Amino acid sequence: RIEIGYHAPIAPMLATPIAYGDAYPALASGVWFVEDKYDGIRIQAHVTPDRTSLFSRTLSDAAQTFPDFVASRFGLPGLRSLDGEIVAERDGRVLPFRYLQTRLQRKDVSPALLAEIPARYVAFDLLARDERVLLDVPLAERRAQLEDTLAGADEHLIAAPSFRLDAPTVDDI
Repeated sequence: RIEIGYHAPIAPMLATPIAYGDAYPALASGVWFVEDKYDGIRIQAHVTPDRTSLFSRTLSDAAQTFPDFVASRFGLPGLRSLDGEIVAERDGRVLPFRYLQTRLQRKDVSPALLAEIPARYVAFDLLARDERVLLDVPLAERRAQLEDTLAGADEHLIAAPSFRLDAPTVDDI
């Protein structure tokens, strides 16, 4: 039986580009799940009633860089483990990564810097919910649970916009 160890990161799945064409016939059928690629930092968030941990793709603790997220716990109830991207955002627009860099590697992130460079966590997957590990659950079900989880979240946390797409044919490309 697999159990989630909250505040102990899980190594992230990273994308691997592949060429579309005859070498990959499985890509030519079925349904694709499409999301934007963000210009931020990949973060796995573990949220429990007493603590919020933020882990980078190298499994480093990034919590001190985002005290606003840690303090709010994203407004989430219970126990949650999310995978997503932190982006700098102003007026509903994602800013280039260079804006977010001003917050990274700071030992102390001042209230002025938090106001100058607001950030948002864009969640694209739900890894665990309470005591249930979701890694083997189909993506469509995890996505539905993610959207349900985020229904009561605060302004720091949104679901990554996504849509399903029938696999294109070579003629469509």
